[in-house]
Amino acid sequence: MAKRKVPKSRKRRLLFIGTACVIAFVFFCVNIFTYTYKIVVLTKKQNELANQLEVLKVEKENLEKDIANLQTPEGIANYARQEYLYTRQGEYVIKINNSSDDELEEVQEELDTLGKYKNYLIFASIGFFIIVIIFIRRRN
Repeated sequence: MAKRKVPKSRKRRLLFIGTACVIAFVFFCVNIFTYTYKIVVLTKKQNELANQLEVLKVEKENLEKDIANLQTPEGIANYARQEYLYTRQGEYVIKINNSSDDELEEVQEELDTLGKYKNYLIFASIGFFIIVIIFIRRRN
């Protein structure tokens, strides 16, 4: 069978429409990846803030208990011994400092993992675009 000859105007039109469709498709895919990434980040932040809210509620309850405790003379004496290092006769003061270096390292690790996800999305978008171009080239 003989091949039909396709006019050049039809080839140009198909090339133009195909290119426009590929560009639009890539644009939509990049937007989908971007918004998906934003949703993941905001969901993590929402969970962190919910946990922080729970911690603050517990802290509020503890502070209210402390206020009630400071209304009594025994509570005031205990507070003075703890905060201002007052002692009763025969007592010794031992002060231990707590550091929050572990918390800072955990936050830094979370930020690093979020940065990695962004790079994966970019590389996945580029790879997808290359695969689409190769597929279109092979069909022609």
